[in-house]
Amino acid sequence: MVRISRLKIDPSRMTEYERHESQGLYLLLKQKGFISVLFVRGKNDCATITLWDDMQTVDAFVASPAYVEYQKRLDETGMLLGDESAELLEVKGGFVRPTEQVYEAPTPE
Repeated sequence: MVRISRLKIDPSRMTEYERHESQGLYLLLKQKGFISVLFVRGKNDCATITLWDDMQTVDAFVASPAYVEYQKRLDETGMLLGDESAELLEVKGGFVRPTEQVYEAPTPE
C-alpha cells in the first residue's frame, strides 16, 4: 500500500516543519509493516509518501496513540494552512532500486 499525505505549510515555518517531520520519521521506523518513506516538496506544499506491507498496517499506524499525538502536536503548532489530505493506493507493480539510505534516522528530541 502507498499512503500519500499532503499538507500546506506556512513557508516562513518550513524549518520548524522539517524538525517535526524528522520526529515523524522516527515514529515510522518503529511501525510494524512500514517499508519506506519519501518527504517531497512542491511550490507551496509538502507530501509524505509512505509504503506499507498492507492495509491493516496502515490502519494500525493511523489509529496508533503515537501517531494521533504526533498529529495533535502538528495541528497545535499553527504552521498548517488548511487540513491534511491523505490518499491510499494499492501497489500493482513497479520497481524500487535498492540503494543506500539517503536520510539519516534522527534520534528523538
